[in-house]
Amino acid sequence: QRRCRSPALYHWYAIDRQGKNVWRRGQLRRAKGGGKSPTAGALALAELVGPVCFGGWDENGDPIGAPQPMPWVDIAGVTQEQCDNVLDAVRAMSQGEEFRETYQLDVGKTRILTADGIGKIVPLTTNAEAKEGRRVTAVFVEESHHLRDGNGGHALMRVLKRNAAKLGGRILELTNSYEPGLDSVAEQTDLAWRAQMESGGPVDILVDTVEAHGVNLGDEQQVRAALAKIYDQAPWIDQEHILAEIFDPGTTADEARRFYLNV
Repeated sequence: QRRCRSPALYHWYAIDRQGKNVWRRGQLRRAKGGGKSPTAGALALAELVGPVCFGGWDENGDPIGAPQPMPWVDIAGVTQEQCDNVLDAVRAMSQGEEFRETYQLDVGKTRILTADGIGKIVPLTTNAEAKEGRRVTAVFVEESHHLRDGNGGHALMRVLKRNAAKLGGRILELTNSYEPGLDSVAEQTDLAWRAQMESGGPVDILVDTVEAHGVNLGDEQQVRAALAKIYDQAPWIDQEHILAEIFDPGTTADEARRFYLNV
């Protein structure tokens, strides 16, 4: 854990003493620009060719990683454009010389295949046909705060859960802070997690979120301190630019808190 820059990724691959994944599904909730799509892209590649499965214990009692024998990774979203946020990151990451030589992926515009044609990363939208029956091993849901009943998001999520259950696949949502009351998939997952936490029983949903509550938006020092916390793991972010957006007269307090403070 000390060597892992992202605690969220460390915990997502946690296993119990029987080698079973601790988390059945999860949600990575970050502010705008927090790197959710690139994170999903890296994880999608790991699920495609990396040692993400439990392969037994070594002589020191540490787990051994093994690749998925038939990896099928879905990138899900309301639109193809949302899916492309993750797929573009996958394409960029797969172009490194060492990576290309090692894995020889077939990188196309609409799908990414392993060299033997068995493993795949493919997009899936609410408008896609033949969603049912896919034998997926991992699913990444882009911007789940946009998945609602009216745009087919609820139906898509139900199918994703059924498909993932066949092979013990897992679903990870990437989302900004949701708007309460709209009954988005992101809100449903958060409420399900809270219910598990309050029940005192088993918890198999992981919600990883960094939030800045109680910030006085009229106090520049408080806002700066909050942004430093929110974007601690996103060094590419120009916090001065975000600060200007927060203080822009056209930005409401609700928008500032939701999109930039992740509340």
